Amino acid sequence: MAPIPVSDRKSYDDHIANFWEGIVSSRLAHYDSIARSTSSSLIVNTLQDMDSEHLAMQHAMRAFLSRRNALTPVCRLPPELLARIFKFHADDERAGWSRGMNSSEILGWIRVTHVCWRWRHVAIEHSNLWQDIAIPLGDDWVEEMLARAREAPISVLTFAGDLLSPLNARHVELIGAHLFHLQRLGLHGSDLAAHDLVQALVQPAPMLEQLGVQGNRRSPLVALPANFLGGVAPRLRHVSLENTIHIPWATGVLNGLTSLTIDLSGKKDPHPPPLDSVVSGLGAMRNLQHLTLRYCLPRNTRLPSLPFPHSTAALPHLATLALSGRRLDCAVMLLHLETPSTVKTTVVSDYPSYDGGFPSIFDALSAHRRGGGAVHTLKIISKLLPGYSIESVQVLAWYPDHTTRQPSHSLTFTSSDRRLDLLRDICRAFVTASLKTFVLDVVLEHELWDAQVWREMLGRATGLQDVSALSNSATSLVQALNTEQTGSQSSADAKLFLPALTSLSVSLYTFGFSAWQISVNLREGQFSTGLSLALAARVAAGSPLKVITFHGSKRAAHTWIEELEQVVTVRWAPDTGQR
Repeated sequence: MAPIPVSDRKSYDDHIANFWEGIVSSRLAHYDSIARSTSSSLIVNTLQDMDSEHLAMQHAMRAFLSRRNALTPVCRLPPELLARIFKFHADDERAGWSRGMNSSEILGWIRVTHVCWRWRHVAIEHSNLWQDIAIPLGDDWVEEMLARAREAPISVLTFAGDLLSPLNARHVELIGAHLFHLQRLGLHGSDLAAHDLVQALVQPAPMLEQLGVQGNRRSPLVALPANFLGGVAPRLRHVSLENTIHIPWATGVLNGLTSLTIDLSGKKDPHPPPLDSVVSGLGAMRNLQHLTLRYCLPRNTRLPSLPFPHSTAALPHLATLALSGRRLDCAVMLLHLETPSTVKTTVVSDYPSYDGGFPSIFDALSAHRRGGGAVHTLKIISKLLPGYSIESVQVLAWYPDHTTRQPSHSLTFTSSDRRLDLLRDICRAFVTASLKTFVLDVVLEHELWDAQVWREMLGRATGLQDVSALSNSATSLVQALNTEQTGSQSSADAKLFLPALTSLSVSLYTFGFSAWQISVNLREGQFSTGLSLALAARVAAGSPLKVITFHGSKRAAHTWIEELEQVVTVRWAPDTGQR
């Protein structure tokens, strides 16, 4: 049929309207006499006839609208493109993830199958749309989605014990039967069905790429089966196991991993694996890039002899390493790992110092790094960790080959005992002539801070250019700067402390409190006098200080500060503002 010219549109519309009105009128004419009839049975039969007429008209209208819709742009899209659009929608509105009680909302993207016959047909025919198996939709939907996915890779994420995702025995049976095309499995929570599902993971999983098992910390540990994944998971790359034990180090099923996390925080493995088994298993993971081991390290009673133990795990591609546990256990594990010099290392230890002492960690880190130069930036700060009532001491260290803002090493010690000894050991391990920047923000009792402590900590830092003392150690620091180091009794051997220093940052918070006013005023006087003498001594030695930055004082209009501004550049940290 040729298109109707625009000029003839009105006449055509009138013609069509008259045509259909004529047909309807001819059909209605059969019922004109019925309205005056008094026979109830005839009226009932007539109503049934008219319902049939109406139903037939609806079928005709649907056929007409279907033919019309087939000509619209959206219905002319190729099935593959339409399925791609559905996939984007499925990623954005996942089935089973709505927290509302509306049954339509919880279906998510599946509602597109209710729009029209073609959309439903396209959605059902494209198996990749049904990859994310929605456990909260119930048993029937789980079975239907598995059937529609056919052999496409599937993903299962369930929160065991959640009212919206009641994992049950039927789900365990279904998932176990489909391990052959399972691509991602995430199990969160811990109930009987969750344990049963873990125990069902005994068949080969040739398509599995990602596995996450997170047991409830208030429930018993989740134990992996002896024949985990039948020992076959060639595509497995990412594994995260929380509160899970019996890791299959020796089966080879984890050999292809690029990311491994094992976390037993708050739990204790009654039968921890032997060190050799763990080292051997890690050594087989040649492509590992990210390794996190929290409170699951093999227990050790002594540090192996340096420089290195006989057996090590070579991880040439490792980018991040995170260890948590006893200091001795962390140190031993570090010594058994051979990694690139650029690896970013994080260690958290929250056990008393008698487990092997602070030096074991630092010695192990030094040996573990195996080249790459000395630390050029070192920060030691106090930090309150979530879950701890005491301040921890955090050590952040950067090496020359690390150009990002993230530190090369991040160490956290949550015990508060022997804090001064800890600071000495940190500096003994990391401070060398190559150190350029040093930041200290750790509070100690005032009687422990003296010039000798600073000289012990930074005496070897002959190339140090920038020092920040942001705790209550500022006074003792300027006293150290005002004195000379001597290697013997002869004054000829005297040398300037921190000869390369050009920038100094100190905190004046200590001088801003009204309590203990006598002590505060005394320390302020010691600080200002000591700083003036230190500046003069450094000018005389030909190594003048160029910049002093003050942090955190509302009492900034001091006469001695105004005098300082005559001989050195004085700056104020952004948090205090300009005077």
